Amino acid sequence: MLLPQADIAQPELAAGLRAAGALVDVVVAYHTVPGDGVDLALELLRSGVDAMIFTSPSTIRSLWQGLAARGIDDPMIRQLFASTVIACIGPTTAAAAPRADVVAEPHTVSGLIAALIRYFEEHP
Repeated sequence: MLLPQADIAQPELAAGLRAAGALVDVVVAYHTVPGDGVDLALELLRSGVDAMIFTSPSTIRSLWQGLAARGIDDPMIRQLFASTVIACIGPTTAAAAPRADVVAEPHTVSGLIAALIRYFEEHP
């Protein structure tokens, strides 16, 4: 099997496939780099955005590092997120978040949208 992954991918998938008897070639298909959306995210958090969606642990780490680089310490970051719903695509992403109000099931974009809809129906 050819398994294209990010440069920071966890080894569990390849290990699980190998344990099941597959021959696996892992190939780095892309490199994860921080985006340039930190200033916009900060502006949205300060204005009271309802929810932020995270689809990987690296998106959370990049945002935290970007906010820290702007002089915002961890308690201030947590305060910014206090009234914002944090939605994660799955448990690995949720584990990297300061908290996860919504975790998709199934762990897909469609599952994430459905989970957010349910959350806001239950918490108007």
